[in-house]
Amino acid sequence: MTAAWDYRDPLEAALSAQVSDKTLMEHVRTIGALERESGSPGEAQAFDYIERTLKSYGLEVERREIEAYISLPLEGRVHLPDCGTIEGLTHSFSTSVEALEGELVDVGDGRPADYARANAAGKIALVNGLPAPGRAWVAQQAGTLGQIFVLMDHLHNMIVTTIWGTPSPETAWRIPAVPCLSVLGAEGQRLRALLTRGPVNVRMTTRVRTGWMPIPHLVGELVGRHEDRFLLFSGHVDSWHYGAMDNGTANATMLEVARLLAGRRDALRRGIRFAFWSGHSHGRYAGSAWYADHAWRELHQRCVLHLNVDSTGARGATDYSVLHATEDAQRFAETVVADVTGQRSRGRRGTGATFTPRRFDEPGVACSGHMDRSPCALPTVCYASPPGHSGFEAFA
Repeated sequence: MTAAWDYRDPLEAALSAQVSDKTLMEHVRTIGALERESGSPGEAQAFDYIERTLKSYGLEVERREIEAYISLPLEGRVHLPDCGTIEGLTHSFSTSVEALEGELVDVGDGRPADYARANAAGKIALVNGLPAPGRAWVAQQAGTLGQIFVLMDHLHNMIVTTIWGTPSPETAWRIPAVPCLSVLGAEGQRLRALLTRGPVNVRMTTRVRTGWMPIPHLVGELVGRHEDRFLLFSGHVDSWHYGAMDNGTANATMLEVARLLAGRRDALRRGIRFAFWSGHSHGRYAGSAWYADHAWRELHQRCVLHLNVDSTGARGATDYSVLHATEDAQRFAETVVADVTGQRSRGRRGTGATFTPRRFDEPGVACSGHMDRSPCALPTVCYASPPGHSGFEAFA
């Protein structure tokens, strides 16, 4: 008996030959020409384009607006004792402060022991690396007034809340309560040079627009001919600024798969749903979390696999040895990579290898320890361009 992951559909070769690089690039250029912050007019235009395209292929499309808790960074800077200013980048769900003053303290890599060693409570922490949610949470728990994260040669947009999706009464206490921002490596060296001369007081300015706003949510569907179960194929549309790579290329991938399968809809045993999320980058997976909440029973009973796609098609991407999948989908995902690329890959799984609460975008990734078991534990695979090329890092 052939294992499920070794099965080759007879239509696979024919469909692969029909993939159009011209159509893919047309989608990327159209979507990537729009600034797509969650809830913005540019994002709405991108959803308009996706909706028109799916309907032109004959898919049933359901589009709605949902309310989400969204955070959009506006400005961040550090004011020095000599009246100089360092321009930085604040982050989604940082608090806003006009002129928060405090003593600067170097906490190195920002481990709990580093904060204790530096006696960082009541001070502004200077921290190496990206301001990931777990790291910002550790800093807040250590009692810091704020954090200045030191990156390398470019600033990277991030989101620092540990809450997945819109906060609930049970999780709202984890909304960040202190400001943070990032500065370039050279500016971090400048701050550390000042510290070698003695105590330094700095002032932080951060401005972030955080609140409830409507965001788009779209699902297109091809119905199966033999059973009512379906595969969920998802990716986010919102981006930091233009985001041709993250996530315009994945949106193009989804649209091209929709075109190809729509032309062979009579051969579909099961259905496929194409879910386009908003609120991924600025609401910590608000769109997908909403869908998990509102379609839980249907997903639990009828969805056979969730395939998430993020930042596909990166130039120079040659190493596909690592992918992300839940345990029950790992063998399948590894077989697909081997079949397409000839490379052996190894699936990585987060704690428990299940869906994190109310989130579809990235399977099984624990968020600073705040991971509950979701009752909607779908077999899940996330395909993304591998890390370490063209200045892009895949955080899937």
